[in-house]
This record gives sequence, structure tokens and C-alpha cells, in this order.
Amino acid sequence: MIEYAGTVCTNLNLQVKDLINIPCPEDDLETIEIPGRDGVLVKDKKRKKPIQIDINFNYIAPKEKWHDIWRKAKKWLSQKNQKLILDDDSNHYYRCLYVIIGINERTSLRIGGFTATFVCDPYQYLNSGDMPLELLYENISAGQSVHIWNPYEASMPIFVIAGSGICRITINGNILEADVPEQLTIDTGRELAYKADRSSANTNVTCDYEDLALIPGDNIIIKPAGFDLQILPKWRET
Repeated sequence: MIEYAGTVCTNLNLQVKDLINIPCPEDDLETIEIPGRDGVLVKDKKRKKPIQIDINFNYIAPKEKWHDIWRKAKKWLSQKNQKLILDDDSNHYYRCLYVIIGINERTSLRIGGFTATFVCDPYQYLNSGDMPLELLYENISAGQSVHIWNPYEASMPIFVIAGSGICRITINGNILEADVPEQLTIDTGRELAYKADRSSANTNVTCDYEDLALIPGDNIIIKPAGFDLQILPKWRET
């Protein structure tokens, strides 16, 4: 059984037919050939390629309902950028970019079956990483540092800043400067910033998003006084 976009497959009368095979993420490497030189050079792009998870579904329905279930399945799986949760690993989820839906093989008037390929971010995200770390409060004095320990892979956190004015935060020596209009959310993984009403605020932020990662091990966060800061760490593993 799986859950996708908040809906369990069995709620749509779909059953997972086989055990689900999980591919290992590959490093994104580029080989470079140099004329006159034996072999190749390998350039590591410091990232991993997306993975594809194939899931076989089938269903049995009255013949007059067969097409209805197929239509609902296609609509369900057409959603993009959604969570994919496997029932035997429910403390983690995959961030699915999109789904490729295969041919529905109708082996009888009542039976259908198809393969859906979930194209996913290469990481497994922990549910706990979507909860804010209650570490930084408004009364922290200017220049005071807080340590965050990351036992997992490098992660791209979400920062939620409350206050008004220019907020300058240091993450492991890297600067995030934000013009905060009462509340500002900065999603480093998606490289987006937005206000409380979800309107875009990308121009309110000055930073190099990649430098704001929470690295494995100890991370040092410094913020000025007068702002409240929450961090959703987005913990992830491969």
C-alpha cells in the first residue's frame, strides 16, 4: 500500500500488485575526454540524479465501474511535487516530481492493471524534518550563536522569520540577508521566498541558497536580536 498526495491507493480501489523495488541514487558525474590523453577525467557535479520508482497497480471492479476507477487513478497520479509514502517505511517520504502512467491492461471486463513510474528527488525525507526546531527565540542577543546537530545528509532547510526590517542571519559563516515584512519564509531547497499571504518575496532576500545547507555534523546559526526564527531542517537520507 502507498500514499500519494495525501491519498491512500486503496481509497481509490487500487492495490499494489508486487513488492516495490527501490533504486540507489547515482552521483551526477560528467566524463571529459581530452585529445591525446588516455582515459577520461571525471567531473563530480556534487549532486545526485533523480530516481524512478516503478509501482504496479491492479484493481477489480464491476464492468460498468472499470473506466471510472481508471479515470480517478489518472487524475490522482497527475499531481506534481507531492509526497510518496510507502506503508513499510512510513517515517520517511519521497518528494515525487511527477508520475509517468503506463498502459492500463484490461485482462477481463472487470480487471485492470498498470505501472506508474514515480520520478523522485533522490533523497528520503524524514517526517520529523518538517517540524520546526524550537531553538531560536526573539530574546537571543545579537551575535549569540546556536548549534544544530545534523546526523543525516546535508539538508536544505526552510527558514521562517518573524519581525520587521533587515534581518541578517549567519549559517556556518554564510550570510542570509532578508528584508522582513512581518513574516518571511525562505525555502532554500526550492530557492523561493514568500510572505505570510504566500505572495512572492524573492527580491527581499540576498544569499547564495546552496551555502545555507545544514551540513552533516555541527552547524552554527547566528541571528540579530529582535527577530523570531524557526527552522524546518528538512532532514534527509539516501
